[in-house]
Amino acid sequence: MGKRKKLQLFLGWVLLFETLTSSAWADLSREQVEPKHVFVQAQRIQNEIAQIRNEMGKAKPPFLDIFVTKAEPREVFFQAITLYQKADRLCFDHTRDTGPIPPKVNRENIIPGDVLEVLKQAMTRVNCLSRHWEIPKSLRQPIVNPFTVSGDVFRKILEINRDLNFLLDIPYSPTTVYRRVQETIKHLETLLLRNYPDVDLPELPEFVQEKQPRDVYFQIQKNLTILQQISRFRGIAVLEFYYGHL
Repeated sequence: MGKRKKLQLFLGWVLLFETLTSSAWADLSREQVEPKHVFVQAQRIQNEIAQIRNEMGKAKPPFLDIFVTKAEPREVFFQAITLYQKADRLCFDHTRDTGPIPPKVNRENIIPGDVLEVLKQAMTRVNCLSRHWEIPKSLRQPIVNPFTVSGDVFRKILEINRDLNFLLDIPYSPTTVYRRVQETIKHLETLLLRNYPDVDLPELPEFVQEKQPRDVYFQIQKNLTILQQISRFRGIAVLEFYYGHL
């Protein structure tokens, strides 16, 4: 048997073992949770959302052409918070039921266990709508990949948030999002200038109506650039990603 075949067989056994023992880590402590556990929970949510999408008769969104090469647990955490909020809004749109506020965490020490807790709560909001419409649970069971890293989890949650955007009854318009992004940039610039008064920042352009998705993208890109500046000054690692066709 060749080396390549042996490696494939070994990886297959690893994945099978992880799948069969997935219930064994259901009671892991916050500190024991790893990205692979969080990814499985995210995949379960996505499977349930697929069932809801079929019930609503909506098309599956196109492939998300973004590749995350590095993500810190805090970045994954806040992406998970966004998922919870979107799932809660979707449930409220159709059932008028709202969920509890996601758990607070020590922002100085966010770990994968914190992300898992938020995703568990997000699943309750997804299940709220499934029960309301009596949608059967997905039979697809995620496979636990022991080589999963935080960047994989970030991209998966980003993908789910995009799925939810397509299901929301009243999606945010590009103009509304653009305004919110501008407000965020102003807050970030204030924070940066407070700590580093000599930094040179360009002026925000005048707001123009009828913004398009590409306008929102470029403003978010500027937002990220400012955050990266702050992080570099403070020696903090930040999200790294690249994208394909826009």
